[in-house]
Amino acid sequence: MKPLFSSLILAFMIACNQSPKLENASAGNPLFPKLNEPIQYSEVTAAHLEEYAHLTISRSEYALDQIRKEKKPDFNNIFVAFDDVINEIGKAGNNCFMFYWVSPDSLSRDRGLDGYQLLDSLRTSLSADSAIYRQMVAFAGSAAYKELTGHRKTYVDDVMQLFEHAGVKLEPEPLKRFKELKAE
Repeated sequence: MKPLFSSLILAFMIACNQSPKLENASAGNPLFPKLNEPIQYSEVTAAHLEEYAHLTISRSEYALDQIRKEKKPDFNNIFVAFDDVINEIGKAGNNCFMFYWVSPDSLSRDRGLDGYQLLDSLRTSLSADSAIYRQMVAFAGSAAYKELTGHRKTYVDDVMQLFEHAGVKLEPEPLKRFKELKAE
């Protein structure tokens, strides 16, 4: 009985720590195809676009929170995870923007533009996220960083430089103003 109870507790804890899959919420949305299935763009509606943008933001925020909370920063759990988030935001933003330009339905064009703007705002604000940058700096101070070579080292250095150019090292008040100007 005790091993069964322990197994149930462990399963519950793992389930609570999983990323929000949100499959039920995205079921039937052609913008969330199964693996190796093409997107059926002809079936996309304005509601699908709105759901797509909001679910992508929710998933991205969850993944970013995991990066911020990471206890032992390494290349995979900081930089690869960050790259995955940026790629998902970019893909969703491009899909939404495409509908803004090509959809014959005016409501889909509106939702496409709305989704694109939301996703673009998130992407813009990420490069000034000091908690993520601190995780990157923590990894850059590790022995694992010193062992990086080639494209991995270049990627780490470039991403950190992107954050620095985006004002992440500014004091809080100038950073706030910088973000406001950038958002305009």
